Amino acid sequence: MNEVMQESSKNEEQIAYQKEFLSVLGHEFKTPLNPIIGYAEVLLEKFKDDPEARELLLRIRDSGSDMLNKIESILEYNFLCSRETILNPRSEDFKSLLNDFCESAKKKM
Repeated sequence: MNEVMQESSKNEEQIAYQKEFLSVLGHEFKTPLNPIIGYAEVLLEKFKDDPEARELLLRIRDSGSDMLNKIESILEYNFLCSRETILNPRSEDFKSLLNDFCESAKKKM
């Protein structure tokens, strides 16, 4: 019985370390992305008349936004696993969501 309790305690400790790791990692990746995305948006305004520069800046902004969304999904998953989040279901326009996904995939090709 004592071994089972020790194993359970060890598993809980590992889960706590994993949650902490994901939280820190998410924050460390998220922190530099916000200024990169913001700077790309500022440069987009500056280079309104340069299609080549705009294309590159749009890639930077969109890729940064995609990465930020993935990081936020990981952080949300981490919170869900820790049972600290209350779900608030909402309706979504699936067709619009799918179109956005397809547009994002096309840009990366």
